[in-house]
Amino acid sequence: MSSLPPVPGRADDSGALPLPEVPAERDLPPGHHLAHRELLLEAIRADRRATARRRGRRHLPRPFLLPVAASVALAVAVGLAVPGADEPDLVPATVVPVAEGDPSGAPALLDDIALAAAGDEVRVEPDQFVYVESLVSSLQVVVDTDTSPYTTQIHSDRPRLRQVWTSPDGRRGLLVEEGEEPAEGLPLEGTGDADLQDPSHDFLTTLPTDPEALLEMVYADGRGAGGNADQRAFSTIGGLLAETLPPPDLGAALYRAAARIPGVVVVEEAEDLTGRAGVAVARTDEASGERVEWIFDPASFAYLGERTVQTRETREGVPAGTVTSSVAVLSRTVVEDLRALPDERAPR
Repeated sequence: MSSLPPVPGRADDSGALPLPEVPAERDLPPGHHLAHRELLLEAIRADRRATARRRGRRHLPRPFLLPVAASVALAVAVGLAVPGADEPDLVPATVVPVAEGDPSGAPALLDDIALAAAGDEVRVEPDQFVYVESLVSSLQVVVDTDTSPYTTQIHSDRPRLRQVWTSPDGRRGLLVEEGEEPAEGLPLEGTGDADLQDPSHDFLTTLPTDPEALLEMVYADGRGAGGNADQRAFSTIGGLLAETLPPPDLGAALYRAAARIPGVVVVEEAEDLTGRAGVAVARTDEASGERVEWIFDPASFAYLGERTVQTRETREGVPAGTVTSSVAVLSRTVVEDLRALPDERAPR
């Protein structure tokens, strides 16, 4: 669970939080805005560290969004301005056309992707590590509550390198991400009790490779969690594909299982964080308007990464077409040791 304080207000059907009313008069003593700003930033850093510890083995964009929403809520609650566009680690947000998805093409495309995945050779020995290297970025919504009405600025993180090493049993690992503390990396220590939401490689080898049985397990895992069951299933499968190295038969089964989820569509034109053009398999969360897109090379069907696109404007003023998170997978392979790199580069 997040260590951040409760958010005032209540979410509406869009999933957005209404801005609470703030008294016109503020009597914070001099210097207290700066103190609140530092508390806010430390809370965001602490939440990111906690998220990495809990879910460091998965490369999902969603955890990166948690500090963003929290930072907006905290800024509004304490009445302060948080860092804006002049910060070197922020860049203009990416806005793309919101193209219509084609539901009729999803089964055929996912079957082609499954056939390509089934041909991959994957073998991880107990003393080896799964290594995944990615570029990641997420949206930063900055609210200045010292203005009336509030001023909202929308930026993105500058793309940053993320490297994750995990042992097959999930008990040992390391996360190194640019701009995050500690600079030498965050050790990932697990109990070996993996599940669908926090998988290890060994756990993946135990999953059924029949698409229908696999999908039934995915839906059962999300029962009682609230929200849309189909969107939860799509997100769970995305997590199993992202910062892992699935066995070939399981990878094929996951794609064929995704083809059976209602609302899954093909987006003909998508681009990952490095600018690689691809075709996407996507599903939109109707409550929030966020469309999660898995991006694949249109020729080889290799997995390039994932992005989330806002399909309609939010109450905070995030326009339709804004890319709220993006991940580009640069390398996904097996290495011999922690910090070892697949192309013999010097360890970070």
